[in-house]
Amino acid sequence: MNDRFLNKLQEVLDDTLHDLTEKTDDQVKAFFDNYGVHYDEYYAYFLKHHGNDYVKDDYWFICKDDDGNMEQYMVDMLFGLQDCLGNIFDEIKDWADVVMDDVIPIADLPGGDLACMNKQDGSIWFWFHDRDEDNFVMVAESFEEFINGFEKEENEKTIDLSTVKIELDDDLVESIKEFQKRTRNE
Repeated sequence: MNDRFLNKLQEVLDDTLHDLTEKTDDQVKAFFDNYGVHYDEYYAYFLKHHGNDYVKDDYWFICKDDDGNMEQYMVDMLFGLQDCLGNIFDEIKDWADVVMDDVIPIADLPGGDLACMNKQDGSIWFWFHDRDEDNFVMVAESFEEFINGFEKEENEKTIDLSTVKIELDDDLVESIKEFQKRTRNE
């Protein structure tokens, strides 16, 4: 387990909204075994020590699309083994008729979309409910990469507009003056 991942979990997740009960290794292993999910030590750590956590409001998941363009997505909650809102057992059951059999839902995105984990290789996919085609998009090769892909949204800086000087083309200035004359006379 690397420090970058552990620090990123602490930085990104808001687990203050409910009491966490640390799960046992046996409970975590049973989850992987019962659902036929490829064992991933990073996801196992998350399930054991966290779970059912909201992502802090100012964090976004950043990834590249197929064309190499940067995309950002808001993620609401990562599901876990805690017996409360976001319980992964309930989420798997609720979404069983919607998502493919080879993935499990692990988080929700705003608007009814999901983050899912491929059971065979642990890759992370986003499922978009409103797309007819290509509604599953791979966004990370592992849970570790997924968590490390969250970045804090930078607050927009306030710009002091009193120091801004605007220069207009002479033709534009004349057009504005003509427009003003016409509207005053109407």
